[in-house]
Amino acid sequence: MMTAPTPGPPPLGMEPTTAAALARRYGLRLRGENCAIAMLGPLSRDHDRTRRLTWVTTAQYAEAFFAQRAGAAIISARLAAAVPEECTALVTEDDAEEVFYTIFADLARRGVWETLPGARGENVQIAASAVVHEGVVLGDGCRIMDNAVLLPNTHLGKHCVVKPNATVGADGFEAKRIGGRRQIVPHVGGVWAEADVEIGASACVDRGLWGDFTTLGAETKVDTLSYVAHSVTLGREVTLVGCSMVSGSAVVRDGAWLGPNASINQHLVVGEHCYIGTGSVVTRNLPPHALAYGSPAKVRGWVCSCHAKLEFSAGAAVCERCQIGYTLEGELVTRTPGMERGS
Repeated sequence: MMTAPTPGPPPLGMEPTTAAALARRYGLRLRGENCAIAMLGPLSRDHDRTRRLTWVTTAQYAEAFFAQRAGAAIISARLAAAVPEECTALVTEDDAEEVFYTIFADLARRGVWETLPGARGENVQIAASAVVHEGVVLGDGCRIMDNAVLLPNTHLGKHCVVKPNATVGADGFEAKRIGGRRQIVPHVGGVWAEADVEIGASACVDRGLWGDFTTLGAETKVDTLSYVAHSVTLGREVTLVGCSMVSGSAVVRDGAWLGPNASINQHLVVGEHCYIGTGSVVTRNLPPHALAYGSPAKVRGWVCSCHAKLEFSAGAAVCERCQIGYTLEGELVTRTPGMERGS
């Protein structure tokens, strides 16, 4: 069983509107009751479902939308007849997904989402060639090195380091048809790093897509040329070694270690203290303490929180390095009560 990740900051809010106002502005037909809209995004997002505008392109997605009773959906005319009276739909004769992303991009250009107020703590060092945009928060003792670029809605906690040529807060890579052209979707979220995070030379950390934050927990280290995609959550003391990559909306929990050139596919969850070998491609969720490698990566064993390999016998193991005891049941590794560090 995996523990829940440390919650990040709430998403940036947008100027509230209504389904009826959006229908008038973008030439859509309102079906059902008018409702408030304060967020845009897919059905999979958990935040503020009752005031969210989403889109529906298939009967399966329509059923999921109806079941959630989420705010409103842009829906094609061929599916509109199936909309229950208690659900709100904005009906289009065009492709519902393209209409949704066209609206999202237009609202982003109009600047309807909140932005962070800029602030700098004490003893902040910024190289002369670095670029720090408005709307960036730098905690005490931060160091921003040569040619680094920090874009709006970036928050760095105390003693964070951004090394030469790194970029923090760029738009992620999400290509959709917008207004009849294939374009990269604008991102309206940010990056939130806690204390003592380091971002290596020429690394890139993208901001959240839907107003949410890409988050990096305290003492997490991102090495040279590594990439953290939009809306990713990295826990505390995570290590990304050179050229590793975490794809969009993935979660990497506390103490995990990614070797050189390792990659995590989108939307996956990597458990606490996992150790992922060089060049591995993670294509499924990994349980805590897993030793995984290969392409696709498979669980090959188990590691302590210090990443020393564990040797289980009859479901029990003790780390030779730090003397922490563990129990293994199926694919669940847990610490043995009474055999914790310092007990």
